[in-house]
Amino acid sequence: MKNNLKKFVTIFTTGNFPYGLMAIFIVAFGVFFYIQYTPAFPDPDSFYHMKMSLLIRDGNLAQNFPWLSDYTILGEAYTDQHFLYHVFLIPFVSIFEPAIGIKIATVFLGAMLITVFYWLLKKEKIRFAWGYSILLLFVEPFTFRISLAKAPSVSLIFLLVILWCLFNYRSKFLFIASAIFVWAYGGFLLAVVLTGVFGLVSILYDLRKNKTSGLLKNFFGNQKSWIMRIFTGKELGLLLVSVMGVLVGLVINPYFPNNLAYYWAQLVQIGIVNYQNIIGVGGEWYPYTITELIPNTVFLFLVFIFALVVYFSTLKKQDKKSTTLLVLAIFFLVLTLKSRRYVEYFVPFSMLFGAFALNPIFKNVRISKLVKKIPSFYYSRRIVFTILLIYFIVTIPAIALRDLKQERNSFENGIPYNKFESASKWLEQNTPKDSIVLHSDWDEFPILFYHNSHNRYIVGLDPTFMYVYDEDRYWKWVNITIGKESDDLYDIITKDFQNATVFLEKDHSAMDQNFQQDSHFKLVYEDMESKIYQIDTNE
Repeated sequence: MKNNLKKFVTIFTTGNFPYGLMAIFIVAFGVFFYIQYTPAFPDPDSFYHMKMSLLIRDGNLAQNFPWLSDYTILGEAYTDQHFLYHVFLIPFVSIFEPAIGIKIATVFLGAMLITVFYWLLKKEKIRFAWGYSILLLFVEPFTFRISLAKAPSVSLIFLLVILWCLFNYRSKFLFIASAIFVWAYGGFLLAVVLTGVFGLVSILYDLRKNKTSGLLKNFFGNQKSWIMRIFTGKELGLLLVSVMGVLVGLVINPYFPNNLAYYWAQLVQIGIVNYQNIIGVGGEWYPYTITELIPNTVFLFLVFIFALVVYFSTLKKQDKKSTTLLVLAIFFLVLTLKSRRYVEYFVPFSMLFGAFALNPIFKNVRISKLVKKIPSFYYSRRIVFTILLIYFIVTIPAIALRDLKQERNSFENGIPYNKFESASKWLEQNTPKDSIVLHSDWDEFPILFYHNSHNRYIVGLDPTFMYVYDEDRYWKWVNITIGKESDDLYDIITKDFQNATVFLEKDHSAMDQNFQQDSHFKLVYEDMESKIYQIDTNE
């Protein structure tokens, strides 16, 4: 038993392929499985992804997305930006119950992400690759985002593969990865961002070697060498390859050319402009304050700050890879401070920077030698050693376990699989096909859509899709749902929303009261979660 444990630890820390990969995968799978082992989802988008996988399985690509076609831009510009992710989910949601299947798929993808992270570090000969990989599992905001039954793991796996392509100048693989990325995840432009940053850093590093006199020339070299380096270097070729891959993925696409309008809305109007100060967007689009981010990612920031000190102390030993990762880490930090969802990128790229920046001082370190020095260090500094040992033994596991329990609690207190199921069944059986349902919040759509694709809905996926389509009608809907509109409910419902059936969750008490008091409407359904009102034809 003792020898087997010693063998496992040796395999785990030395990372011999394929056993190191298998060990990392098993550990990561266990952590993500623990987080997922609850009968609920913390994010309603999970219901949308399940439904889309089932629709694609049944031969429906939903190219015009009729369920949100009446009052949003999605009627003319819908694109399944997670198409390959939804295809990937099909066997999971078919073999198992869909809610169980998507959770198993999420655990698998999370474990694959950590394994690919480890693989990249080993390929780049980074010391203690296993340590950085395991540490990722205990950065709570990161593992929470990765544990959502959505596609962040898919995006990061592609970006890590693209990073390997860049570091090793593998243009063919870069082209293929960039093209497929478009079909798999809406954040495909990050492939071009990574390529551009790596190219710029590489050019600056190479020009730094061609020093001439003068302050600027000392860094950049002369103008001719600068221009020649840009247009003759491999990096421009990599950038062109990445851009061409993205363009091919956009054009050779079942949603072309409608996908161009969709990505303009998704990437620019939602991702960059963002109307968070005007309309109520998803919580992930609101800022992450630095005073909130640092305590939530304490393990990461310890590595990141130490790496920054080492990076600037050993600048001559640092290369373009560590510098590229530093630029990307800062880039994603800025994005995270704008919208908290980008923490899923900031964490792994900061950890990558730490791994690459610290490698010059760690590459000759051997654990066996450190272990041999422990007795002499202990006897010479017994009190200090004991205090430090107790501190780290107590605090590190305590923080890690606390964060894991918090994540598990977030999932346990999430959205039950059967939320709105009874009300959705009533709508399906008692309303005409394709009739409109006016629901009380935009984030109710994925749940209603999953249980009932018989009806059409007002708004979903993101309120921006409705806001940019018809701002006036958007505010009419908002005022109804917050209880601000009470006098003209009947006129608005009949003229602006096609005599819609009104669905409301019971926490919308002001909205509910207005419909109760309006004689034009009657209550036709009620359960513990929701109510449904329809126009009273006898009135």
